[in-house]
Amino acid sequence: MQNLPPILATYFEATNAQNVDLYASCFSENAKVKDQKEIIQGRQNIANWNREVNEQYNSASAVKSWIQTSDGVEVITEVAGTFPGSPIELTFRFKLQDNRITELEID
Repeated sequence: MQNLPPILATYFEATNAQNVDLYASCFSENAKVKDQKEIIQGRQNIANWNREVNEQYNSASAVKSWIQTSDGVEVITEVAGTFPGSPIELTFRFKLQDNRITELEID
């Protein structure tokens, strides 16, 4: 996927396939996700949250661009699903360590 770091290519592949197990495997054990002012911490909690999001919004993400930043990777996406205003453009800010996502902030 546009030469993304491999773990992020897997992340977006899992997102679009709505494969919760593959999605969760992208995260470190104590990872943290911030989405819509909610913070989800821990791989199992992130898996549960992802399952709920999939059921509620049936969304898919198309990567538009990405850049390496001083503390991670920023990915601009177009997200479409069953939510008001779909599709929308969102920024995903990832922090990575040991080929896993340790933090993700979605704006």
